[in-house]
Amino acid sequence: DCDDDNKCTDDSCSSTYGCENKKIICNDGNIWTVDICVPDEGCSNTPKECDDKDLCTKDEGVYDKNGDFYCQFTDVDCDDDDECTDDYCDCESGECVNDKIECDDYD
Repeated sequence: DCDDDNKCTDDSCSSTYGCENKKIICNDGNIWTVDICVPDEGCSNTPKECDDKDLCTKDEGVYDKNGDFYCQFTDVDCDDDDECTDDYCDCESGECVNDKIECDDYD
């Protein structure tokens, strides 16, 4: 019996080589997961934390229609629908800023 009781190996027996316990590759091909193998449990593909360290993006982990996990980073929407303001996100605080601008059309 060549079973080494390690779920991270593929166990086989060869008449030439005897027992072989080849390491299992747990890489799921998804850059957004941490791929590890735990000997008692087997492969684990845990979603990474989605944080791009940019206070002006909304960071979220999502699953696509195939069930694959990925991180999505979208800009914070600071538009206040007022044409007389310059709207932006302050990268130091992550807060929206709506600065008044000259709006007179001199008509």
